[in-house]
Amino acid sequence: MKLPSDDNVEKALLGTALVDENALHKVLELHPSDFFYNNNRKIFQRIKEHYDKNLPIDSLTVSDSDVQDSGYLSYFTHDVDGYIKILQGKRKVRDIIHACHATIQQAGEGADAEYLAAQLGGVIQQAHNVSHIKDMSSMLMEVVKRIDDIRVGEQQLGITTGLDFDKPLGGFENGNFYVIAARPAMGKSAFALEIAKRTAEHGVPVGIMSLEMSATSLALRLLTSDAGIDAQDLRKGKISQEQMEEVVKVAEKLSNLPIYFDDNSYVTAQSLRSRAHTFAQRHGIGMLVIDYLQLMTGNNDNRERDIAEASRTCKVIAKELEIPVIGLAQLNRGVEQRNNKRPMLSDLRESGAIEQDADVVMMLYRPEYYEQHYYGELDPEEYRGQSTQNICEVIITKNRNGDIGGIRQVFIKNLMKFENRENRVPF
Repeated sequence: MKLPSDDNVEKALLGTALVDENALHKVLELHPSDFFYNNNRKIFQRIKEHYDKNLPIDSLTVSDSDVQDSGYLSYFTHDVDGYIKILQGKRKVRDIIHACHATIQQAGEGADAEYLAAQLGGVIQQAHNVSHIKDMSSMLMEVVKRIDDIRVGEQQLGITTGLDFDKPLGGFENGNFYVIAARPAMGKSAFALEIAKRTAEHGVPVGIMSLEMSATSLALRLLTSDAGIDAQDLRKGKISQEQMEEVVKVAEKLSNLPIYFDDNSYVTAQSLRSRAHTFAQRHGIGMLVIDYLQLMTGNNDNRERDIAEASRTCKVIAKELEIPVIGLAQLNRGVEQRNNKRPMLSDLRESGAIEQDADVVMMLYRPEYYEQHYYGELDPEEYRGQSTQNICEVIITKNRNGDIGGIRQVFIKNLMKFENRENRVPF
């Protein structure tokens, strides 16, 4: 197979760099692998060596014989940017071809499918990457325009759910990694599903990667919440004909929501990235939910490193796909050993680098679970004496771009449903 290349483009860029200082700086941003032909690559490296040593760069100083013999001085282009784009495009195609050949060879040697998908996916994603170097002027113009769009209502700060907790957040912003952490039975999966459903209702496609529950179980929870029928009754089919008709009606409505499930229970940091990009390519997701981080597997020598790798990958995905990524996490048992069971940020620290990587950490707490039916002396003063029935506190313990504190939401456990309280009391 003849690999894609263009000797004239390579020579034109090198010839222009020898006589035009502005073109020189642009060409020097290239990598030797961008040049397919050995002689061109050799000249590029020689030019770069001279530049790094602060030596003169022209047709005489950069090996006169090589330059003259190859005719570089007879090549020139006024479209340096366009030629660079052509050169890099052909190199990216070569990289993909090489990766495909390597993948075929590794597949023949018995390599794991998840590993092969991650390796090939990484190369393909790299082919989409552009320069991350941005100048202050263009960035400030972009920021000012965004502020004005938000001011006049043409753009939102982030994806909003309509629940009270997202008011201090300003919504879920693209490129940010959000963590919802709690002890078991606090409702974190139900909370994440509520966010996903409300996001999808606004027309934003949502991908859900569930390592704990099957896609069928998640769909049943969504159906329970919207139909308003007890989860156990619905699961066992103990419903009336009238309720069944309501279930069918709700199912038809939910079926139109752009929510997509991946319930493969074996996920590594590498395969997570590959699957996230598959979600984006196939369904154009605007949000990704992962339930939950500590169930991910890895090849490191301890769990903390595995979780740290998974956490870092979540942040990378958020930036690469420019979407909010929501990762669920389970808190350690330290919560249970305290008189005040309300979780704190320190309860997350044994979970690798989750706390460090997350832009926002939200923790769920239901006093009712601990058989505390009224708020007492260990609780915020404004809560004391109030009933805890159906209350779930969403406690924002970390927020890079805003305030921390708590919001009380209503959580109806048998319906797996979150709602707003009429009179919210923040602390």
